[in-house]
Amino acid sequence: MSPRPTSVTAVAVINIILGVLCSCSSLSMTATPAIMSAYQQSMTPMMKQVKQQFEADKRREIARLRAERQQATTAEERQQIDEKIKTWQAMKTPDMRKFFGLFTAPQVATFYVVTGIIGCLLNLLLLIAGIGLFPLAEWARKLSIAASVMGIIFTLTSNAFNVFVITPTMAPSLQAMMTEIQKMSPPGQPPSPGTNMGAMMQVWTALWSGIYCLLLCGWLVAVIVILSNRRVRDTFRAAAARPRHNSRM
Repeated sequence: MSPRPTSVTAVAVINIILGVLCSCSSLSMTATPAIMSAYQQSMTPMMKQVKQQFEADKRREIARLRAERQQATTAEERQQIDEKIKTWQAMKTPDMRKFFGLFTAPQVATFYVVTGIIGCLLNLLLLIAGIGLFPLAEWARKLSIAASVMGIIFTLTSNAFNVFVITPTMAPSLQAMMTEIQKMSPPGQPPSPGTNMGAMMQVWTALWSGIYCLLLCGWLVAVIVILSNRRVRDTFRAAAARPRHNSRM
């Protein structure tokens, strides 16, 4: 019996682990637009109630400040109260639809669904091939190499599309969401600094995608190299040439 090379065992184990974990991640990615859309619908009544409560509190506070202004004895006090009134009048409840727009925009939702489905299929191939590597099945070796090649192409193209197309599409929505949140700044306090969250999102996405591509594609290249090795190929051929023992009654 030909012993299974340690490198083949390592490839089998790691591919099975990656296949399971990445399949879960891909399924989650596929479901994200539907989950966010359902969450948005469930949040709509609550956000309407919150807005109504905020507007009622706002009216009461402005009325209180106007009553306080009438009792003010100096021009300086009246000016300070006027500034507070203006601040309250400018405050608005954030439009949370701009938050959900990060994930429910048609282009973004399509990317999530298509990428998730393709990723899930490729990860399933890695999982099946990883299982087949244990008995040194030749089909599993070929499938592992084919899945690795497709995985490299898919990883590079999907991440490049994410960095250069999808993230720039999502960045304005993130910036709009931060602008909406700043509307809730407490009276008398300046809004938080105008940090460009959209630009930060693009930088972090590019950085994470680069690291992810480097690690995953590096491993897939290693799989191709290991399973294409001449000694490894000979081991698989020897295993395939072994006679099969059929039990008969």
